[in-house]
Parts: sequence; C-alpha cells; structure tokens
Amino acid sequence: MTNLICPIKVKKRCIHPCNILVICVLAVVFFCGISSFSKRAFASTEGSEDRAVALSKALHQKVVEVSAVLLLTRGGLDKGRYSIMAVTDQKLQPIPFQIDEYNGEGEPFFAKARVPILGELGKFDADDRLLFMLEDAGIKMPGDMVSDVSNSQKGELIAEIKVDDATGVRYVYLFVDNPMRSSIDYVRYDPETGLNESDYYSLFVNKKNLLDWTNLSYNDYTGPNPDSIIDTLKLRISGRILLNMASLTLTNRNLKAKLLGYVDGPIRSIVQLKTSIVIAKVPVMKIEVQLLHYRRQVHAISRTKTPKVIPYLFRDPKISLSIDANDMKGSQLYTALLPNQPAQVDGFLSRNESSLISNGIDKNHTWLLLRSPHNFQVLTSLDNKEKDQTPVSLLYQDDDKLKNKPERFVGQLPNFGYVIKNIPMESIYYMGIRVYFDDNSFAYDPVTYAEQIAAAPKVSVHVYSQ
Repeated sequence: MTNLICPIKVKKRCIHPCNILVICVLAVVFFCGISSFSKRAFASTEGSEDRAVALSKALHQKVVEVSAVLLLTRGGLDKGRYSIMAVTDQKLQPIPFQIDEYNGEGEPFFAKARVPILGELGKFDADDRLLFMLEDAGIKMPGDMVSDVSNSQKGELIAEIKVDDATGVRYVYLFVDNPMRSSIDYVRYDPETGLNESDYYSLFVNKKNLLDWTNLSYNDYTGPNPDSIIDTLKLRISGRILLNMASLTLTNRNLKAKLLGYVDGPIRSIVQLKTSIVIAKVPVMKIEVQLLHYRRQVHAISRTKTPKVIPYLFRDPKISLSIDANDMKGSQLYTALLPNQPAQVDGFLSRNESSLISNGIDKNHTWLLLRSPHNFQVLTSLDNKEKDQTPVSLLYQDDDKLKNKPERFVGQLPNFGYVIKNIPMESIYYMGIRVYFDDNSFAYDPVTYAEQIAAAPKVSVHVYSQ
C-alpha cells in the first residue's frame, strides 16, 4: 500500500489538526468494518444436514448470543469447564462455541482498553456472553436421553437453550465438566501475518497498520480479479472551520491503527485497536475500535468522547464512507427504500441511479445489497445509537474511467456507501457498521434477504438444578 499519511487539502487558510478530530470516528468504523472475505476452508459443519428444520440461506450465517445471566443460578465457574452439545444423529455431539467476557460499556473486555471488566476475569459469570452458530443447533433432547445424561459420569447438564425463528425451533445444551469438545474453528486471526479468514473469506492486512488492507477474496466468487474483489475503501471528510472561512478534506490514510489485543475464538475473532488520527505525521486523537469477525460477517464498533472545544471550531461536518468494488460490471445495487429499482453496474450513471442517490436510503433504513452475477453479494447496514440525529444518504458512482483516489485500479464499478451529515460533536459518540458476505441467494428477494439477516432469533432457557 502507499504512504498511510496523505496531504490535507485546505482552502483559504491553514487548519490546525485539532479541528478535524470528531468526524473521523465514522470513517474509522467503516474502514474497519469492511475488513473480511475469502478462499480458505478449514472448518466443516458436522451433521448440519441432520438438523430438524432446514435453514434458509440467510440464516446459515446467524450467530446466537446468550447472556450468562439466563444460564446461571449460582456463581460462575472457570470458563474452561463449560461445553455446548447438540443432538445430531440421535446422539449428543459437541459443537463449536465460545464465552466472551464483557466490560462496563457493554463491549468485549480487553485489559488495555482501560474499561473495567464486569465480573471476575476467567469466570463465566452473569455479564458474560455464550456464542454458537444457529446451524449447529439440533433437535430437542428426548426424555430418556436426559435421564441417561443425568445419571452418567460425563459432566453435569446445566441448561437447555431453545432457539426459535421463522424456520423452526432448535436446541443446544450447556454442560459443565464434560470432556467432549468440537475441534471446528469457523474464523481465524493471525497477528503475525495479518491474516483474517474463515471457511468463506480471507483478508490480508498490513500487520503494522490494521486499517491498511491488501488482498481480499471470497471462496466461491467466479468473476474477474478473484484475489481482490474490492479495490479499496474510500473516505472523504469535509466541513467548515474557523467561522466558515476555510474547508478541509481528509482521506482514510490519515488513520492509523495499533493492535491492543485480540481474541481468536471459534465463533468470532475480536480485535481491539487504538486508532490514531494522523495529521502531518503527528497523531492528534485516539479512538477505541473493536473489529468482530464472524464466519460471513464483520461488525465494527467505535467509541470516542468529543473535546468540548470542537463544536466551536468545526461547522457542518460531513463524511462519506464507501466501498470501491473492483470491476463488478453486471452487478445490481438494491437499496432499502427503493428495492424494486436496482442500479445496474455498467460504467454509466443512469437517470434511475441518480434517483436512488436522492431517495434510496435514509437514517432509519440503511441497508444496501450489491449482487454480482459471479456468485457473490455484500449487504451493509449502519448500526448507530445516534442515527435519529444523523441524516444519511446514498453515495453511488458508476463510471469505468473515473479516478477517485485513494484507489489501486481506475474506475468506480461501483463505488457505493453512505454520506452522513450533522455528526454529533457534544457527547460520547458510538458508531457501528455491519457487513455481510455471501454467495448469491437469488431465490430470495432483496427485502426478504435483508430482513432475515437483520432478524434476531428468539432465545429461551430452561435451567436444570445447579
């Protein structure tokens, strides 16, 4: 990649670096959020064909997250003593799972993030979360099997977890001191090589700067440039400073990330970053960022507290966040508000596509779905606690000759994403983006697919005696 620090374009006056601190937060999140795709298959789905009810295409990537407070009626034990089982082929079999500990901000705990842990480190207690894949859940355990398990010497049955969604009901079972464990890893992160991967995607990043990604690929993609389906991620930050007498533009190369810690679990990897806003090679602000990589999705979260002086120095902040796809001609882009009028990626901006830019999404309806004819699609949506205060519109470019740096390949085919205005600058600001990768699911219309991805399954728990 090129130099991570690029010049700042300033008109009329030189701008002090502190004036651009806050609006970079959204850029960090989107830049992080896209980091995931691939080709490597190191996981399998043991017995998934024997599930009680067939899962829809969208639900195969669902992760079930259960609060420990629903599972435990007494103090938690060491995390390593717990396991999850499901009934497959009329047998109890171990499935992949992980237990993540949380901090006082409701995020996965990292000591270097300087947010205190809730509960006791290393224990599965009330504020922790249990995670497993929906597709690994099985049928309800028959009564005679429950009796056999209760009378055996292979651990203690703690709880039955029931998962209910539109396609049916599934069950998993929480044990303590059962020696059986699944060996499956659905995701993997290697800090030594900068590789993030699952059995569907792979992404190499610059290990010296985790926001600087290189090759991105998806397992079943059949189109051109299979090692880099995405050209790059684009960031434009603009606003007026010093009583509206100067304007400022930044790109994502003004962001630099340092690894604070990571969790490499079988269900998701979590990477904790300290992100610096760098101006003229000088870091001027630190932002805490978490990247959560799942089997077919990525969730990125950032949190920052705005210095009190910023609202007085910066006016009309606006940020654009977008994905520059690498030669995806023939694809279609669907939007949340006009799903029946998709944009056709052909290198030319049509009248219909101009209408989408104005009316395709808003602050409460943010999903975008890009479907390629080459067995690949990407769905994005914003996850913003402040979204009722931040107007959102569509950014869309369809031009095979347009240059728009930073980029590796000329052309925007397409360049799509979000323009966000009126960013709050007077409080702690939370921002997130969710990105889902899949092969084509043309049996499902875009609205149904987006709704299934967004819907959370209903979870209930029956706790056995503890």
